[in-house]
Amino acid sequence: MRQMFYHNDRPLLWPAGVLLGMVSMLSVPLLAVDDQDDVKLTDVDGATTQRVARLIAARHFEKQPIDDAVSLELFDDFLNAWDPSHLYLTKSDVEEFSRYRTQLDDQIKAGQLDFPQLVFERFLSRCQAAQSMVNELIDAEHDFTQEESTLKDGGDRAWADTPADLQEYWRQTIKRQLLGLVLDGQSADQARATLRLRYQTTWNLIAQTDGSELLELYLSTMMRCLDPHSRYFSPRSEDEFQMDMSLKLVGIGARLRHDSGNTVVAEIVPGGAAAADGGLRPEDTIVAVGQGKSGPVTDIVGLKLASVVEQIRGAEDTFVRLHVKRAAADGVIVLTLKRQQVELQDQQVSGQVIDSAKWIDGPSQKIGVLTIPSFYRDFRSVASSTTFRSAARDTRRILSDFRQQKVDAVVVDIRNNTGGALAEAVEVTGLFIPSGPVVQMTARDMSPEVLNDEDTELAWQGPLVVLINRHTASASEIFAAAVKDYRRGIVVGDSKTHGKGSVQNIIDIRTGMRGPDQGAIKLTIGAWHGVSGGSSQVTGVPADVVLPSDTDVDLFGEGSLEHPIANTSTRQLSFLPFQNLVTAAAIKTVQQKSAARVEQDADFQRTQARMQFVANREQQRHVSLNLQTRQTERQQWEDLLEGVESSSGDDLFARDFYHTEVVRTTVDFLNILARNQQAGL
Repeated sequence: MRQMFYHNDRPLLWPAGVLLGMVSMLSVPLLAVDDQDDVKLTDVDGATTQRVARLIAARHFEKQPIDDAVSLELFDDFLNAWDPSHLYLTKSDVEEFSRYRTQLDDQIKAGQLDFPQLVFERFLSRCQAAQSMVNELIDAEHDFTQEESTLKDGGDRAWADTPADLQEYWRQTIKRQLLGLVLDGQSADQARATLRLRYQTTWNLIAQTDGSELLELYLSTMMRCLDPHSRYFSPRSEDEFQMDMSLKLVGIGARLRHDSGNTVVAEIVPGGAAAADGGLRPEDTIVAVGQGKSGPVTDIVGLKLASVVEQIRGAEDTFVRLHVKRAAADGVIVLTLKRQQVELQDQQVSGQVIDSAKWIDGPSQKIGVLTIPSFYRDFRSVASSTTFRSAARDTRRILSDFRQQKVDAVVVDIRNNTGGALAEAVEVTGLFIPSGPVVQMTARDMSPEVLNDEDTELAWQGPLVVLINRHTASASEIFAAAVKDYRRGIVVGDSKTHGKGSVQNIIDIRTGMRGPDQGAIKLTIGAWHGVSGGSSQVTGVPADVVLPSDTDVDLFGEGSLEHPIANTSTRQLSFLPFQNLVTAAAIKTVQQKSAARVEQDADFQRTQARMQFVANREQQRHVSLNLQTRQTERQQWEDLLEGVESSSGDDLFARDFYHTEVVRTTVDFLNILARNQQAGL
């Protein structure tokens, strides 16, 4: 029987409610400074903080206590979250805050939030104080012929001890930023104007920080002191997360971006209200929003994007009015759109069939390319509907289409798939194996629980290639590990996957059904091991055939993150390999054929040179502020990019040198399997 976690009288099924996705580092909210309303953390925020602390103590996998060691780390990390380059806060600020260094653990348990409030208010005041100095430095003359350098990571600098120290930090920073814009082709005057606008936009956005964002940053920073993947979701962020997992939202069907204080339409989503209406276009600027078919409108120029999105989204079948300025046109047009549910089709599982003979020399063989961007699952609809959105269901549908088209092999592309729902990873794996264990889950103080594929039906039983990179993580690593353990196919791509072997669960914070929405936490509650007993934690799942790529650098691995959980092992399970055709000898032959081609391929050689260039740059602590030196470095990089084919459009498996080698490797694999079958091996 599967373990169930209960919270707020609602069952969270493990694995159905367990998530194995990576979360990018919580970005610092960009804030603003003039006419700032006071941001006050409330008693509800304090209760939320206490609730988070209790849940961590009761459920975090590694039983890491929130103690003085966490307090010390949180103190430094929170200051650096606001001021990562040490340009605003000073040594005297840090010394004043130092009375909190070993108190934050106790304050969190007591729901006291004096420290984040104080840091935020001080940061705002320092932003105000810096504005005139920054603008003066932008307008000053900078000598780019000097042999001068600055620290690549401003966070390596000590906190400024004197106003002169702080001004020097700013001088080097502004000079570096202006130099970067000049290298991008801007004139000196254009670079100054660009930089002034960037800073003013940043300061304006900083002032729009609200209490939920401040609390989210503080609690998430604290939770990252425990492991890289635990975090706190504000109610707004939780809604965004659930929409990402369900691949649907209610709105107008447009992707927006923030551009120098303006809200600009980046893309119209097919199937949405905006696409059906036809009036809204990419690059339109939305300047005001009104609710309903008539009534007042709210000017949104200068507002942060999250606030704009909140105004545009709303209940299904309600109306929103957009005041829009069109590029190269005078005046403002008004569009009235009816909000509706929008499915994010570009983020769902997709498939395409390619003919190898159109890519490489040799007889025609059909290859089905199945792209799985994430292991999504509409958790909110699972309990109430049998038609909920699911990566496994979409995968089964596409594999059925592949069978009808009589493909010879399937390539499952899980590059950049950073995870999702554990249940989906198990079900997708089950589509490729007859039945048996898929993964072992170990929770706190529990023996490993085996999650099995119970369905003996195979959606695809032919040759299988799995395409990975260093952004292949978590749930997608479970799939890749099972393919290797079962000798179900071969894994091709970067030298290894990301290396995330931990398990997270989403837990609501609200302590009563009628209480205020307090958001949720994503908490590391366990670790997973493959059926062989091994873990991919930090080490990743190794590729059978390695193809050089720009993502295959340690910068993108779990080991580059702070506080990863330990790599452990457990017992090996009893399972039957899928077939005996995927032998060590077969894999070695495919490896050798691919390696020989890669060695002779100019594009792959340039890729390897770029990888070495990036690795060398990562080792450097300083960056030059000399124009000629930087131009030489830029030219070296551009030389390495020369002739590189770039994929564009909607074709996720566009024809380029990399994908061509994947096709060649797949055909090699097909041919070897066919020979082995004929030989009766």
